[in-house]
Amino acid sequence: MLGKRARGALPGCLLASVLALAGCGSGGTPSAHHRSSGHTKPFEVVPGPAGLRSSGPPQPNGMVWMLAGTPKDRTINEVNLVSKIQRQVVGVSSNARAVTQSSTGLIALGLATRRTGAVELLSGSAGSVDATVPVSDPVLALAFGDDGTTLYVLEGAGQVRAVAIVDTVKHKLERTIGLPSDAVGIVPTPDQKAIWSVQSSGVVQKTALTNDKPITAFPTSGPGIAITLSPNGGTLYVLKGTRATANIAVLSTATEIQKEALPAASDSVGLGISLDGSELYDPAGTATYGNIQILNL
Repeated sequence: MLGKRARGALPGCLLASVLALAGCGSGGTPSAHHRSSGHTKPFEVVPGPAGLRSSGPPQPNGMVWMLAGTPKDRTINEVNLVSKIQRQVVGVSSNARAVTQSSTGLIALGLATRRTGAVELLSGSAGSVDATVPVSDPVLALAFGDDGTTLYVLEGAGQVRAVAIVDTVKHKLERTIGLPSDAVGIVPTPDQKAIWSVQSSGVVQKTALTNDKPITAFPTSGPGIAITLSPNGGTLYVLKGTRATANIAVLSTATEIQKEALPAASDSVGLGISLDGSELYDPAGTATYGNIQILNL
């Protein structure tokens, strides 16, 4: 197992392949396998709270939790994606950085101070805190496994990134694994034997959870922001670009080839997918507005 401070370094031959691919794409010319889908538009936009910072995945009942607010005053807001009505607002710590929800309804709230982090586990019905699990570094992103109880916490400070694996039933930190030093988003595979990460450099990496070693890595054409995975594990969706201009790369996990590119909202802060894989959710927000744009796949 890699130590807490270990970086998920690539084997020499794999790293060389990644660098070679990155060099080939540096000219900005789309490859023969790249197809732009600029005509695609969100078929629905759901209003959210101003200052939207993070959003959990949609639940079977059509509800979603959003983290929003100012640096000093933050809330999680439960919104009905169908009626577009906000049902409840719960005040949370000003250190809240990310929110997600499991298939069992449990809410996880990631906290980040300058040097440390923690995960608060909240009741899905009322948003009250049931337990707090400390982690070593500030929380950057969260993702639940398909079992509904294992939480993967991307944490990091400076040039250190790791995934803390939390058992939300026992309220216990199980272990951590190292990731590349600029990882910004994570998503576990459906079998929870590996985890995909995207880096601010745009490189996507798959890391084995059985031995904590990189399995594969490949570049995308832009800075990474967030990542999600189809329910069957066959397609990766990578949000990349800048706050001003971003798009969503659609990639095959089998071939590592980008199949198409979908538009993303300005000021996008994350990426999610519906339980059946038919819709993408692109939350966006600034100090003055927030919404979730829904793309029909």
